[in-house]
Amino acid sequence: MRWIELYKKYRFGMIVPSPNVVIEPEFYSLGLEEAGFYSSRVLHTTCTPEKLKEMGNLVQRAVLELSTAKVNAILYACTSGSLINGLEWEKNLTQELSKSSGIPVITTFGSVKEALQFMNISKIHMFTPYIDEINNKEKHMLEKSGIEVLMVEGLNITNSVEIAEVEPEFILNEAVKLYRQNSEAQAIFLSCTNLRTFSIIDQLEKQTGIPVITSNQASLWGLLRLMKIEKSITGIGKLFNHDNKSL
Repeated sequence: MRWIELYKKYRFGMIVPSPNVVIEPEFYSLGLEEAGFYSSRVLHTTCTPEKLKEMGNLVQRAVLELSTAKVNAILYACTSGSLINGLEWEKNLTQELSKSSGIPVITTFGSVKEALQFMNISKIHMFTPYIDEINNKEKHMLEKSGIEVLMVEGLNITNSVEIAEVEPEFILNEAVKLYRQNSEAQAIFLSCTNLRTFSIIDQLEKQTGIPVITSNQASLWGLLRLMKIEKSITGIGKLFNHDNKSL
């Protein structure tokens, strides 16, 4: 393969928790010819509030590493890690990292929030692999952003690498059950960048008739939106076919 075929027009940097084995394969599975994804990993093993906050102290180093690759934008690719300290912290973090690196920085949680607002969604069900303490924090953060969380199901997984072992078919079935318990939701949110979701988004939307937002899907949408890239992508939900001329 010639070098010109490997070189991408847009380089997206990602700060990825060390046990995450899902976000990079899901992004590359789409075969986006114009975008390349380059990661710096931060040490993380246990999905608890204390360990998530510790991981947040490592992102400055990762941003500086990614800046040497002249990436166009950087994503802090951890949903719970980017929300655990609150909305003001998340806002200040992206501003400080952007200023220090000279590169725009966004987070997964910020991208999820913007995606839901972009689609005018105000009521959701949420499925996560997290423990109750993290679920409650995420629910609170979303509701402070104007998004009511009607129902939450968490799997109480604390060993972060085990999150990737949850079968997509199981996630699909549990999310359908949530919707059938309460059909007032306008969307279903599947939270965590280490959950395998790309293969079930379309199927879940067909079974419920409502949009599905996932951490990785919204993260990608946020990166493309930041670069003003107009892109309809089939197979990963209504978000990428929802008036993308606005991107």
